[in-house]
Amino acid sequence: MRAWPPRSAGVLGCLTVLLGLLLAVLINHHWFYPDFNLVPGDRGDTRLVIFTLEHWLSAFKGQEPFLVLNMFYPERLALGYADGLFLFALPYSTFRALGFDYFTSYQLLFIFMTALGYAAWLVLLRTGLKLDVGFAVLGAVLLTCLNALQQQAQIGKLTAFSLYPVLIGLLVIYANTRDKTNWKSWTSAAAFAALLGLLFFTSYYPAWFFVFSLSLFVLVLLVASIVRQGIPATMRMIRDFLSNNRWPLLSGILIVVLSLVPFALTYAPLVTSNSKRSFSLVLEFTPHLRDIINVSAQNYVWSPFLRWAEFEFGDREVQMGSPLIVLVLFVYFLVRQVMARAWDASRVTDERARLMFWMSTTAVVIFALIIQVRGASLWYPIYSLVPGASALRALGRYLIIIDMIVVVAAVYGLNEFYRSQTLAGLGRRPHVLAGLVLVAALLVAEQINSSPFRLNKAEQLAFLARYREPGPNCSAFFIDNPASTDLPAGYYQLDAMMIAMKVGIPTVNGYSGFAPNEAFAMVPAGAEYKYRVLMWLTEHGAEGGICDLDEQTADFRPVSVSAELARQEQLYRASFLDAFSVLYSAAERFLADGNQLSNLYPQFLEEHGYLDPAFGYQTGVGYKWMQDRYWIGERACTRGPCFGIGVVGTYADIKGIIEKYGEQADKIFFPYPESYVPQTLTPRDSTGELLLVFSRDRVQP
Repeated sequence: MRAWPPRSAGVLGCLTVLLGLLLAVLINHHWFYPDFNLVPGDRGDTRLVIFTLEHWLSAFKGQEPFLVLNMFYPERLALGYADGLFLFALPYSTFRALGFDYFTSYQLLFIFMTALGYAAWLVLLRTGLKLDVGFAVLGAVLLTCLNALQQQAQIGKLTAFSLYPVLIGLLVIYANTRDKTNWKSWTSAAAFAALLGLLFFTSYYPAWFFVFSLSLFVLVLLVASIVRQGIPATMRMIRDFLSNNRWPLLSGILIVVLSLVPFALTYAPLVTSNSKRSFSLVLEFTPHLRDIINVSAQNYVWSPFLRWAEFEFGDREVQMGSPLIVLVLFVYFLVRQVMARAWDASRVTDERARLMFWMSTTAVVIFALIIQVRGASLWYPIYSLVPGASALRALGRYLIIIDMIVVVAAVYGLNEFYRSQTLAGLGRRPHVLAGLVLVAALLVAEQINSSPFRLNKAEQLAFLARYREPGPNCSAFFIDNPASTDLPAGYYQLDAMMIAMKVGIPTVNGYSGFAPNEAFAMVPAGAEYKYRVLMWLTEHGAEGGICDLDEQTADFRPVSVSAELARQEQLYRASFLDAFSVLYSAAERFLADGNQLSNLYPQFLEEHGYLDPAFGYQTGVGYKWMQDRYWIGERACTRGPCFGIGVVGTYADIKGIIEKYGEQADKIFFPYPESYVPQTLTPRDSTGELLLVFSRDRVQP
């Protein structure tokens, strides 16, 4: 078969590249946003990203301090409670300067990062791995539109994974430059160092995963070298490398340190406050062995099959597995590499083949480290010993890295297969080309998901339009009185942040992975919420210029913090006694009707009219609890049938309950399981569960 004329081949290659870019943008943008009214992401995280990006726009204009985010007022280090998103700020600010609104600018940023990632992957696969144009385009599309990344579309900060090919490309340029004193060598090393440092200040998960994965890859190579040629030879190799790369490495380390300064200034206070994740929390978001194929319930190709097989999808943070076809190709080519002894340079002279083998091996090692088996995981030593690992909650996001390596290895293997067929004279035969096109189409199709995460821009703009600048008497505000209380608490906190962004003053409210006060994890309504907000302001010496924003009427009302605190504290304390009295009365009526004590728990009481459903009830092992604060149920005791009523609070909160009901109780525990000894307690230094145990005979008529 005749080869394409050079000019035609060039045109075809350009068209392939452009079609790949269009496909990547459409898939990643889910192609159902034709009017730009729906924005990728949910109502929560997307608004946090926009709020932070607007901070940078204001900081660039000199309107806000560089590291002070306008939430959790008057906390001046609030930026440390969320990702910095710094590298996103320049393109976002550019779109805002062109006149686009908050949400359209974010949407354009999303498209920009998709295009950047596609272009960088294309160049890296084409020049680094020397793939043919068609296979490089296929790899770039797959890597830009990973199933694993689409599952995290609502988490805008993870768009920073699009910078991976840029970082890797800079490393490849440095490695391929023989003369380490060459300007290209120094420039690539410096650019890599600066970008890596700023990536930490942009999005922590991608930055930490990149450093750890690269370190693990180097460790795998060193272990292989020791096994192959012994420790002395490996040490000589390391010494020679350090000697030949001394000055670029030293300059790179210096630049990394300098570029990490904003990150350190922002997040060091959190580190010193020991705000690390517990390992039990990490395990909740750690994948199981089955999650290597857990492509979520939204995958167009494989989800129907998984649902038919009654697959346990688990938490959303572990639904980032590799689609089956690309995973099978990865395993097939890895097995072939093992059979060919790809690690042996004397048998396999192609450096690319050896690189792919060690990359694939690293992916297998990563997966072995992060999975949990019966509640145990090899990740625990890393969590305990490696700096920064304890700050990671959603370990399942590491599946994104694994999926990237799986895709690169699979596409590389397909390219090598095609080249072997070409050498055998079969490469351009219709059945070979048709088969490869079909495989490529299937690989793309199995990465596509329907996204449930869509923020309605029109609704958000209409919501913000209701609020006007509050005037000179308000230097900060907190929200109160939402129209409904049915949404997650964080959504209301984000409402306040978006309003603060719109009116240009800080909000006392805030939303992040770490809430510095209980108030910011509550629905903004009721005496307890107001009491905790006002206590936060008092403890931080910020009592002047505070306004209460009624979210229903959009009115700002100046607040006398000290006077309002006294009133809300009184209401808040009274609420404990009121709730306890309601529970005690419900128990009295329950027993008067002759019910069995085994049925004295919140769900039964609500369903049979003894208790207002507003209390709510929990299921499972906590079925006797309501609102994580109140408890009612049968209780074993030595004086016959008993029941208990409990409430969690400080001594000041529960003191009134003891004064009213203490004499009727057979036993008082506070803080449970300790017996109540009033002489040892003060109003504010004791917190726990108050549990009063009553004999059934004492309350039964």
